[in-house]
Amino acid sequence: MKKRFTVKRTALYLTCFLIILGIIFVLLDILDIAEDLRLYWSTAVINTIFISVVAIFTIYFATRSYLQSGSPEILALGGGTLAFGFAIVLYGWLPNSDLNTRFTMYDSGVFIASAVYLAGAIFNMKNLNPIARKSRPNIPGIIIVYSMIILIISVLTWLAYQDIITFLTYTFSVHFSARDVVQVIAAVFCMSTALIYLKKYNALRADIYFWYPLGLILFAAGVIFISRGPLEGRVAWLGRAAEYVSYFYFLMVALSACKQSGENRTVNNKDS
Repeated sequence: MKKRFTVKRTALYLTCFLIILGIIFVLLDILDIAEDLRLYWSTAVINTIFISVVAIFTIYFATRSYLQSGSPEILALGGGTLAFGFAIVLYGWLPNSDLNTRFTMYDSGVFIASAVYLAGAIFNMKNLNPIARKSRPNIPGIIIVYSMIILIISVLTWLAYQDIITFLTYTFSVHFSARDVVQVIAAVFCMSTALIYLKKYNALRADIYFWYPLGLILFAAGVIFISRGPLEGRVAWLGRAAEYVSYFYFLMVALSACKQSGENRTVNNKDS
């Protein structure tokens, strides 16, 4: 128990540190202090390792837990993680993609992920037990949800690739664009979902509801920080670091849910 508390406390401190450091970096850029700093690392490789690869494990354990519990929150975890993880793969590796296409891939992944996370929380808002069986596991339902997420992002990417979708590159003013609107809405979705889960954590102290809001808060912070400066700048890299850590937190959610589902199944078998 003491070890678990230490891990949680470290995660909480790390979350606060990344957010505070990101705010400091943004302020330094506003004040024109060393804003020319650039880190020309391979975002495609690093994003794939720390987001898409981690997403594969998260989706696996989330799906496994959902098959045992039928929880919409856990299904949403797998779907949201899939959305951004798949978009990041396209963002980094789709050949001959222009700026509009890359914006569309990234922002569609961010928006769909945030919307799926929020939908899962809303569908299960009144139920305090995250992994108690709500309904019979629906394998075709899982396939449909995951396939639709991949299909929507793929179609949006193709439309942007064909220059049919161009609104994300539209700029309302010098400091305000259509991308800002999409990203702010996604951040609001994530923060709203985090508040729902924080309320449940306060009532239950379940591990799932500890890691889930931390992941959502860092994911939202990462999206906002990345949009605040050049892609190779310190603010953007801090934002990526926040996204990477958030995906490890999502993995912790999936592992915790899978573990709890297994424990519940063992108890139910003994009772029967």
